[in-house]
Amino acid sequence: IDEIKSQVEKMGLSEHVHFLGRRDDVPEVLVAMDIFVLPSIAEGMPYALMEAMAAGTMVIASEVGGIGELLDGGSCGKLVASSDPEKLGNAMLEVADMPQDKRNEMAEEARERIQKIYSHSIVKPLLENIYEAEYSLSVSDEK
Repeated sequence: IDEIKSQVEKMGLSEHVHFLGRRDDVPEVLVAMDIFVLPSIAEGMPYALMEAMAAGTMVIASEVGGIGELLDGGSCGKLVASSDPEKLGNAMLEVADMPQDKRNEMAEEARERIQKIYSHSIVKPLLENIYEAEYSLSVSDEK
């Protein structure tokens, strides 16, 4: 991280780039963001991206693993090729220049997608059915 901080300083971006460290207020931070960027070379189904989408934040992410599916092929976020910093930078500029109402529309579509497909009320019964079928276990809400 020190190397990245040093590079940010050398590029004169210190007042624009913030290293937040460990946070206990992630939902509030996500809501305050204009754009959430997840540049990756390998992912499964990244929880951080799902959290940003659920917060209604416009997202840009590398098209690896399950990210393309998560972003519905790019209809509710910007997809970029992995390991291509120039394309990532161009996507960030494109989204920053996008009219606010278009960004809001895409972010809302992403939020609705997460709610519709990945919310607790949807996923919990599916997982219970898998456990019951696969392991002959009875799952109950009792704690």
